[in-house]
Amino acid sequence: VSSDETFNQGVEYFYDDAMPQAMQCFKLWLGTHPDDAYAWAYVAAIENEAKHPYAALDASDKVLAGTFSNPNDTAFKAWHYYVRSLIHLNLNDTVEAINDLNNSVKLNRADPDTYQRRATLFFKRQNYDRALDDYRSAAALSQGDAEPYIGVGCVYSAQSKRGQAIKAFTDAITAEPGSSRAYSHRAAEYFNNQEYDKAADDVLQALQLDRRSVHALWVVEYIKADKAAKRAFTAKVKTLAAQKADNSWLDLIK
Repeated sequence: VSSDETFNQGVEYFYDDAMPQAMQCFKLWLGTHPDDAYAWAYVAAIENEAKHPYAALDASDKVLAGTFSNPNDTAFKAWHYYVRSLIHLNLNDTVEAINDLNNSVKLNRADPDTYQRRATLFFKRQNYDRALDDYRSAAALSQGDAEPYIGVGCVYSAQSKRGQAIKAFTDAITAEPGSSRAYSHRAAEYFNNQEYDKAADDVLQALQLDRRSVHALWVVEYIKADKAAKRAFTAKVKTLAAQKADNSWLDLIK
């Protein structure tokens, strides 16, 4: 196998999720191309996936010090900074992770996922204005994706801005009507706003879209812990079970 074929095989193994074989190919390649930034970027991703963050960070540092055969490959460089952000998150360094995502955004401003990842980190740090900006940027770049709007709703919910949160979750449903998470998040907000009938309708819609939805089932437990909410929910569950001729729905109110 030629040297170039070894690298290409490594890339194929990587995207086939055959990481041990991919690592073997990249190590062979790096034996003769020790400064190749592409290969080190793949090694960094593999090491991080294997829960070896320090080895991953060392490989990532070699990417930054290495050479790209195509210096203008901004998409790949942006991907590497995303990988580097994951490494820093595994090392519990949120500040560096945000810096990595800043670099990723600068290199590829058309990627909604990068904005969304950075928004999530801003949200966790309670930097709500920056989180909103990034979630909105992600939404503007996305088609048919509820997640950026869910992010906007969660930011408003964290600030107890119920009406704005409900509107954002409604926008999420409009963007992606099949999103269970959009319905379950709006259900939670209706519950927080003491609109129990609407909360019951939404959480049951979420479960019809995904019977195993962890978030929807979590919302159900909160509803059942409140007497007034439970009463509304129980009536809705019984109606749904009768409509579908499926008594397994009654398990939700046991």
